[in-house]
Amino acid sequence: MEIKNNNMNEILESNINIIAENTKLNGDIILSDITRIYGKIKGDIKCKKGSTLILCESSFIEGNIKAETIIIDGYVHGNIEAKVMAKLKGNAKIVGNISSPNLQINHGAFLEGHTFMKKDTRPLTTKNAIPLMES
Repeated sequence: MEIKNNNMNEILESNINIIAENTKLNGDIILSDITRIYGKIKGDIKCKKGSTLILCESSFIEGNIKAETIIIDGYVHGNIEAKVMAKLKGNAKIVGNISSPNLQINHGAFLEGHTFMKKDTRPLTTKNAIPLMES
């Protein structure tokens, strides 16, 4: 929260959602903007376009997740679909499949499942071409 010009009538709310560590939610949820989850969720999570989902070390998710960008440092038992990027930090524990065009797995992360990298649909140019190895 930001107070503009020291005037309490002009409070600017930030677009960050937080689900606290001792919070337990049952059921499917839809999130937007930036969301940090420290608590437990039993149900599917869907994030709106342009959103970022951050699962902190204490988070515990039982359900499938769909988001544009997802950063995981907690536990997920379910499938993950990230349209832009998925990042598994050192404390991440995933039991399920991950589908994302960009995937980063840090040292210490655990993944029991399959990964699916979506095909790059950009036209091939000299900027994104992979050089051929000479024999």
